Amino acid sequence: VMVDGMHAERTMRTSYTTTALCLFLNFSFKSVTSKTIEDRPEYQACLADPATCESLIVWRDQLTGTIPSEMGNLTQLTFMSIFNNQLTGTVPTELGSLTRIHSIGLDINQLTGTIPTEFGALTLLKIMHIQRNQLSGSIPSEMAALSRLTSTLLCDNPGLCGDLPTGMTPNRNSAVWACPAGATVGTLLGTACPSSAPSVSPSSSLTTTPTSDTPLKDNWFRKRDVARKNAFPQKQAWWRKQEKLDSF
Repeated sequence: VMVDGMHAERTMRTSYTTTALCLFLNFSFKSVTSKTIEDRPEYQACLADPATCESLIVWRDQLTGTIPSEMGNLTQLTFMSIFNNQLTGTVPTELGSLTRIHSIGLDINQLTGTIPTEFGALTLLKIMHIQRNQLSGSIPSEMAALSRLTSTLLCDNPGLCGDLPTGMTPNRNSAVWACPAGATVGTLLGTACPSSAPSVSPSSSLTTTPTSDTPLKDNWFRKRDVARKNAFPQKQAWWRKQEKLDSF
């Protein structure tokens, strides 16, 4: 009887070890497998039947790749949130076709480029959260027409610059945690954007003579670096808060 008992215990231990190893390998495989928005069943369902797709939520899933331009075909969307992923590339101009949209959340990604001028057509937009990316350039003047905006978060986009469109007032509202020190902190909004770099013809030498606006550009980049440095402690504090919330 004792031998049978020891054999049964050994078998159970082996079973537990095998199960734990399978779970670990399954989790590890999922962790290293790259996922994109196109891979998500929610997005696939919307593409299959755009007439009934009113919301798209694919947040906090470590998604990579870019925002599909085909998302602009989901013209019945009223709510879209793809925040807290690892998305790169630019914001598609096709999103300007989402004229029924009330809320857009693109925050906490690695998006670059400028805010599309086509966003000025989103006249029903109430919430626009694009903070914590790498967006640059000025806020399109066309967005001055978005009179319904009640929550606009732009913070921690070190390249955003220029004046805000008349009537546009970024604020924190209910999402205080998103921009703890202010809706435009970590940007250069209110500072003139640098002019484009001088073009160099193929026949010219690699050494170019500094133009008159070089000091202005240097000053702008110094201010950008300061904005990034000042935003770093806020980001650390925000992530510490998120880790505490996730632990519950």
